[in-house]
Amino acid sequence: MNTQAHTFPIHFFIKRVHDICGIVPLFLFLALVLNHVCLVLFSDAETIAFFISVQKTPLFIFFDTVFILIPLIFHFSYSLLQIYNSRVNVHIYNTFSNWRSVLNTLAAIVGLVFIIYHLGQLYAVYFSHLAGHHYIQTILVAHQSLETILLFWVGIFVLTYYFFNYLWHFLINMGLTAQSKTQTVSLKIWMFFMFVVLGFEVMLLIKAVVERPTL
Repeated sequence: MNTQAHTFPIHFFIKRVHDICGIVPLFLFLALVLNHVCLVLFSDAETIAFFISVQKTPLFIFFDTVFILIPLIFHFSYSLLQIYNSRVNVHIYNTFSNWRSVLNTLAAIVGLVFIIYHLGQLYAVYFSHLAGHHYIQTILVAHQSLETILLFWVGIFVLTYYFFNYLWHFLINMGLTAQSKTQTVSLKIWMFFMFVVLGFEVMLLIKAVVERPTL
């Protein structure tokens, strides 16, 4: 009894931290990456130069690492641990729920790889005294292969899907959508916003591919 009393609050705390790390840092990460891409595709030289100067500062690296990348690595790692300790059961959940569970597993794996890759690139750029604009540009410019561009955007698409799907789960875990009807309404709302954001990202991808030789 005493062991359970001491372990339950710790597990509850870790679960809540895991939930929050799947919402706030992921939103910030997607917002920053999409902002980087929009700067490369749409902004003038002065705006890009100002953003470059901001990204060179140690404070930006510290913020990106401590408040975004490390929490996301923890979230995806803990999610994969939970998935490893569970299993798909068609007798408990319907087929749609099980397929969504499979997609979440794949999204968590891709997300973890993508975040670690981004972390490595971030420090490679910083320690080589290159600006963040050049890192994003190395993915988009003409001397990079089309496969590299598509892989980059596959990561963005997967993280976008994961964010909105986990936001739906987050509301359930927090007790805000406890009833079945509210969960259905919430799912439809977040699916709508997800497709809007994915549509915007597809437009950016098309522009990046079309203007690839001129970047």
